[in-house]
Amino acid sequence: MQSVNLTYTYIGSTIGQDFNIYAANVIDFELERVIFKGLNGGYSENTIGFRRAISLDFAPLDNKALSYFVMGFCFGEDRKVTIDGTTYDVTIESEEQAFEYIENVRFGNAFSMQLKERTLTPNPDDDSPMTLTPIYAGTDGTAGNYLCQLVQDDPIVIAKKNFQFIGGNRGDASFGYLHKLIIQFSPITDPAKVDWLRNFVLWKHKSIDTTTIDPVNGKVYDVVFDPSASGVQYTYNYGVRANPVTTLVFVEETLRTEAEIATPVGAPFTLDSSTLDGTDVLQ
Repeated sequence: MQSVNLTYTYIGSTIGQDFNIYAANVIDFELERVIFKGLNGGYSENTIGFRRAISLDFAPLDNKALSYFVMGFCFGEDRKVTIDGTTYDVTIESEEQAFEYIENVRFGNAFSMQLKERTLTPNPDDDSPMTLTPIYAGTDGTAGNYLCQLVQDDPIVIAKKNFQFIGGNRGDASFGYLHKLIIQFSPITDPAKVDWLRNFVLWKHKSIDTTTIDPVNGKVYDVVFDPSASGVQYTYNYGVRANPVTTLVFVEETLRTEAEIATPVGAPFTLDSSTLDGTDVLQ
């Protein structure tokens, strides 16, 4: 079973304790950024940095002394958590620490703890462009290539103004739209690719290239990360730590003011009636 070390300071003394845990998630993160919506209907963003959002799922505690240590950790100072040899300075996110008694057994007092890094990590953006290329098959060893379950680029955000007239009638004026890209990633097992994707979210000049999955009507979209999102969260396929997956949403930077025209794909379907036996064909 994986273990974690908690350390805190109380009345000048530093106290530490190891705990058994079921799981530790240190790849979620929250953003510190400013989103601008321009008069042209488009978006731009300025991301200052990120901090990790750490979640720990503890195994049931063996004795009351461990429970008292958790209480001390919650109101102590200079809290630190060490996971897989890396130490993080943390704050506690929740205002309450609840226990989940497994199968209602008195000694099955497992619990989860939500932590945030105290220090903001500055955005490493060097003002260069980054391009994310979703793929449905093959290998994603190339930087920027990611295997995905589904990529949606049909959703749009409409720039419009709704009106209600004196007589009760309604109307609207639409000025254009922005593509909203929703990407469901396959498990990202390489930590380096987890880091690359985090930087992509942080980056100012970023684009998503869908021409690999759609060679005919795919596009390269200049995007911002979901304006309504505060960070990125992962889940784990079948609860396996080595299989983190996430779904990310991006919105185009620049408003489209003209309708797009799709390129036909292949020849239209033609029914070869010479092979039929004369019975009716349901339309």
